[in-house]
Amino acid sequence: MKKLFFMFFVIGLFLPIVHASIDAEINVQKSFVEGDVIRFDYSLTSQENVFAEYMTYVECPHAPVGPFQTKNINLLKNQPQTFKHSDFFIDGMMIEPQTCTAYLELLSPEKKTISKEFTIDTLPSFKFSLDICKEEACLKQLRVYPLGSEVFIGYSSDVITTPLSVMITYPDKTKQQLTLPTTIKVSQAGTYSIAVTASEKGYKTASRQEDFEVIEQELTRINEVDFSRVRLSPQTMTERSLFEKGLLIAASIVLLTAIILFFRKKKVLSCF
Repeated sequence: MKKLFFMFFVIGLFLPIVHASIDAEINVQKSFVEGDVIRFDYSLTSQENVFAEYMTYVECPHAPVGPFQTKNINLLKNQPQTFKHSDFFIDGMMIEPQTCTAYLELLSPEKKTISKEFTIDTLPSFKFSLDICKEEACLKQLRVYPLGSEVFIGYSSDVITTPLSVMITYPDKTKQQLTLPTTIKVSQAGTYSIAVTASEKGYKTASRQEDFEVIEQELTRINEVDFSRVRLSPQTMTERSLFEKGLLIAASIVLLTAIILFFRKKKVLSCF
């Protein structure tokens, strides 16, 4: 009797495993390009009639991730069911080339994760910036210049190394084509706007626009003044000396008045 009970107990332990066994598969193409929608097919097959919970999603290191939603399904014994998962649209200007992973994750009646990798094959972007400085060395970029000064306009890039054509718009709204790097003399006060579109084979096109201002008066940079070397004029020094003497005399009068009042008060008290 004990042996029979033990046998049924062992069978009972294995029954949930048999009932919960689900086969899962993912079918995703190897690569996607600009204009595609990330999607993949997946199938679920159960050895028994079962209610299952699962999630499907895509993970990419440099792309948006959609919300995770749990899905429910009643699986019939040995009847495969196939579905489609659709994810994000590939914008070639926004999405960088990368390797992603498609996931099918079973949550119940058992936990299991199936995954397959794929690639997004878009053009890579490159670093590009406009440089606006007061000298060609471009140690520090400025956005305000005095009228009549020279302004150096160049660019920095890890890909483009040849001269680059840009469009500059002057304060009077006239336009001129420039080839960078170059130096211009600013003869109008107001806003200067520089627009450029940089392209290189095998990379995304990069567009930039930068503005700088030209003012009529000379710029004063307080942070560059060395106050230790500033000398006061003789007139300023005389005025300062008279002011200090006045303060000293006023302080002396106040002190003397306080002493006189103190002794008068003491004398009055002694009379009583």
